[in-house]
Amino acid sequence: MAVSAQRAFHGAVIRARRERALLSQEELAERSGLSVRTIRNIETERVTRPHPKTMQLICVALTEAEAPYAETDEQTRSPNGVVPVPHQLSADITDFSGRHRKIEQVCEVLAQFLLSLGVDDVAIPAGLDDRAALYRTLLDRRQILVLLDNAADEAQV
Repeated sequence: MAVSAQRAFHGAVIRARRERALLSQEELAERSGLSVRTIRNIETERVTRPHPKTMQLICVALTEAEAPYAETDEQTRSPNGVVPVPHQLSADITDFSGRHRKIEQVCEVLAQFLLSLGVDDVAIPAGLDDRAALYRTLLDRRQILVLLDNAADEAQV
């Protein structure tokens, strides 16, 4: 599911940067002003949606510790160097079926949106849920108009 993929994203990136900086969880907690438990919960994916301020404190502490990003991290961080915090919706209904071709088309539409938003093509997730989660994360706090043209009439829009 998309939420677990996003949790893994946070945990993996934070843990990898911390380890590249040769910091323990305790040292990162001290530098960020957070508890060791908070750091551990994010790295072990126990936290579903870390608070944006928490992620900012961690990223600032890692940057100050000169914790480098890996090449794969470069594709997913924002221009200001901060790992984007996922913003997710509740789970979708599970019994919606019979729309496989439409879902494939949406998955293709999402890939184009992600490319337009600056995501490297190798960093675009394969599944619809993961693409939608990344799309929502990248649109957080932005004002963007998305025009969908294939509507039958104004009422459908």
